[in-house]
Amino acid sequence: QCPSCGRGVVLRIVQSQRSTFYCPRCQKKLR
Repeated sequence: QCPSCGRGVVLRIVQSQRSTFYCPRCQKKLR
């Protein structure tokens, strides 16, 4: 779950050998 919106599903995107957690609901990169 996304800590920002509290209900969105956090997707894990791997790019350039770095993992990025992204929430499509609030459109923010968590990390």
